[in-house]
Amino acid sequence: MQHFFRHTLDGDPHLNMKLIYAGLVIAIIIAYRFRKNDKLLKVLLATNVLLQIILFIWYLGYKELFIMEGLPLYHCRIAVLMMAVGYVAKKPVISRYFAWLGIIGTIIAFGVPDPSDYLWPHLTNITFICTHYLIAMSSLIIISRNEVKLNFRDVVLITFIMNLVIMIANTILGSNYSYLMKLPPALPIEVNKYIIFTIMTILLIIGEMLLDKISVAKTNKGVSDLSA
Repeated sequence: MQHFFRHTLDGDPHLNMKLIYAGLVIAIIIAYRFRKNDKLLKVLLATNVLLQIILFIWYLGYKELFIMEGLPLYHCRIAVLMMAVGYVAKKPVISRYFAWLGIIGTIIAFGVPDPSDYLWPHLTNITFICTHYLIAMSSLIIISRNEVKLNFRDVVLITFIMNLVIMIANTILGSNYSYLMKLPPALPIEVNKYIIFTIMTILLIIGEMLLDKISVAKTNKGVSDLSA
């Protein structure tokens, strides 16, 4: 058990991404099959928040890494917490915005994986995979409810404030949360941090609005087909 929670960095985790992609597909199928099950959504949200708490506590044991990586300032960690907040506070706009953010974040995380440098198995490996599975599942259920649709003003405001807070934290701490200061190692391109911030903010706004409009359009088409 101590080995599973070790703090000494010991190498590349060598994750089998093909198996991870297969697991993600299975997770999405399950979420879609039970998308109307509110109890499942509660379990997914609660489990993912618990995972973040466990990971946060683990980071507290490694002070240097805690400052650089342990704070909930990655987009996916923010999505986990804010989806839960939106659900509990009955703020469907918040839940829906961060559900889409979670889906975008999961695609990027698994498309350009950058897990912590611990050989498998380790807490960070497990949370990297499970967090994104749970994000994908809970996001799909929240979006499928179609309680609201996002508007441009809200998306711009939330995205800008979120990224600005992360950018300020990065500047103060010398960290690289949400890769707003430097691109992931898998993309070895030197880009000015202000350009990264601007492009990332614009792309997130476009991504959120585009995905939401496609989802709403498909839902409306489905309703029209049923009523025809």
